Amino acid sequence: MLQQVSKKDLTEKDLELVAHYSEERHYFDEWDEPIKYDEHSLPEFNVDVFPAWLKNFVIAVAETTQTPAEMPSMAAISILSIALTKNYEINPYGDWVEPLNTYCLTLMGPANRKSSVFREMSSPVIQFQKEEANRLKLEAKKIDSTKRSLQKRIEHLEGSYAKNGDDNIFLEIAEAQQELDSLSEVYLPTYVSDDATPETIVTLMKQNRERLAVISAEAGLFDMVKGRYSGQVNLEVYLKGHTGDYLRVDRQGRTEILESPLLTIGLFGQPDSVRNLPPVFHGRGLMARFLYSSPKDFKGYRDVRPKSIPPEVRTKYINNIKLLMSQTVKEPVILRLNQDADSLFESFQKNIEIQLRDGGSLYEIPEWGGKLVGNIARIAALLHIAIQIDSTSGFIDLSMEINERTIKNAISLSDYFIEHAKAALGVMKVNGNTVEELDLLKVIYRKYRKNYDDTGLLSTPISYREIQQAVKSRFDSNKIKTILTVLEERGFVRIFLDEMSFSKPKYNLLVNPYLIKSSPFSPIPQKALGQ
Repeated sequence: MLQQVSKKDLTEKDLELVAHYSEERHYFDEWDEPIKYDEHSLPEFNVDVFPAWLKNFVIAVAETTQTPAEMPSMAAISILSIALTKNYEINPYGDWVEPLNTYCLTLMGPANRKSSVFREMSSPVIQFQKEEANRLKLEAKKIDSTKRSLQKRIEHLEGSYAKNGDDNIFLEIAEAQQELDSLSEVYLPTYVSDDATPETIVTLMKQNRERLAVISAEAGLFDMVKGRYSGQVNLEVYLKGHTGDYLRVDRQGRTEILESPLLTIGLFGQPDSVRNLPPVFHGRGLMARFLYSSPKDFKGYRDVRPKSIPPEVRTKYINNIKLLMSQTVKEPVILRLNQDADSLFESFQKNIEIQLRDGGSLYEIPEWGGKLVGNIARIAALLHIAIQIDSTSGFIDLSMEINERTIKNAISLSDYFIEHAKAALGVMKVNGNTVEELDLLKVIYRKYRKNYDDTGLLSTPISYREIQQAVKSRFDSNKIKTILTVLEERGFVRIFLDEMSFSKPKYNLLVNPYLIKSSPFSPIPQKALGQ
C-alpha cells in the first residue's frame, strides 16, 4: 500500500519536480495525436527460389556485407539475365514469346554497402569480359593486319591498272576488294557498361550481338536518360531494349539499325535518384518496366565481424556464371511450360487480371501491373536454366520444358514485387512531397530529441532559424515554410512568433510530444527517424 505524503513533508526540490511534472503533463495534454504517415510493411525476398549454388552465394554475400538478402537477390536476377539473354527465350503459350532480360532497381539510402554487394555479384561477369577480350585480341590483330595488307595490294594494283588498263589487273582488284569486304569487324566484347549515353549504348549493342547490360551500384542511368550532356530526354533504346523492338538511329553521317536489341538493367540507387523524374519517364512506361526492391536499412544493427564467403561457395558461383556466359547459339533456345506448369501459370494470369480491376491491388499502378506476368515468365525461365547448370561437368543438361515447381517459385515472388513496386512508385509518382515532409520532420525530431535529452523538458521550443540552417542545402525558405504548414496541419508542430523579440521577428516551433512519448509507436515511421 502506498503511504500518503502531505505537502509539508515535501522538500523544495520535491515541489519543483511536482511543478515540473504538472507543467509537462499540461503541455502533453494540449496536444492531440498527429496524423500519421504510412509506413509500408514490405515483404522480404524469398531466397529459396534460387538453386542451392546461387542461394548459398546470395546468403553469403548478405552475411559478409551485412546487408539485406534482397540486395544480392536482385543482383542475381540481373546477372542471370546478362548471361542468358539472346541465348534463350520463353514461350508461355501460343505466339507469346518473352526474352530473358530484366530491368531491376534496388533503392537503398547512403552507406548501405551497395558497392560491396554489387562488386561481389558482378565479379564473374567482369572477369569473363576481360578473359574474352584477351582471347580475341590476337584474332582482332590478325584481321586488322590482313585488312591493311589487302588495302595496300589494292592500291598497288590500282596504280598498275591506271598505267596499262589491263583487264586481268582489274579482275585482281575486284577479287581483293571482295576479300576485304568479306572480313568482318572484330570488336572486343562488352557485356556490361555503367556510364554510357543512350547513343553509346546503341553503338555497343550493335557491336555485341545487339545485347548489353547497364549495371551499377549507383543510379546515374536516369541522369543519362534525362540528357546529362545533351539536355534532351532520350528514352528509345531503354524502351525498345526491354522488349527487343526494332530500333533505327539516324545521326549525322551514319545510321545504326538494331533488329532486336535487348538491354539488361540492374541498378542499386538511393531513393533520391528516382524522385522528381520528368513525367515522360512514367508517361511512356519506362518506370513500369522495372522490378523494384526497397530493403530494410541495417545500419546500427550490423555485425562488425561478419563471416567471410566460403571459398567453395564463391568458386561455384563464379564458375557457373562463367559457364552460362560462355554459351553462344545462332538462334535462341525456346523454353515452354509443361502441362501442370501451364495450368498454374494460367491461374496466375487470371489472378493478375482481377487485381488490375477497380479496387484491386494493381489498380493504381496499371502500367506496371500489366507487365508483371511477362516479368514473372522471364524470371521462371532464368530459374529453370540456373537450376540445371553444373559447372563441374562443364555443360548444362537442359530440359526444354519448365516444370510446375519452377513456375510456382517464380509466381511466389509476385507479391514481393507488387508491394515493393507500390512503395517505390508511390514515392516517385504520388508521394514525392511526402518524402520531403518526412525529411524535414526527421531533422525536427532529432533536434527536439536532443533538447529533451539535455533539459528533460518536452516543451522546449526549436528556433525556425535553427531548422532553416540545418536544411538550407536541400530546401529554400519558401519550401521550408510550405512543408512546415503541412506538418502543422497534421499536428506535428506549432509555429509561433517570439513576441519578446524587439528586432527582426523570430519564429519558433513547438513540437508535438507524441514524437517522443509514444515511442516505439511514433507517428513517424521509425525508419524515417533513423532509429
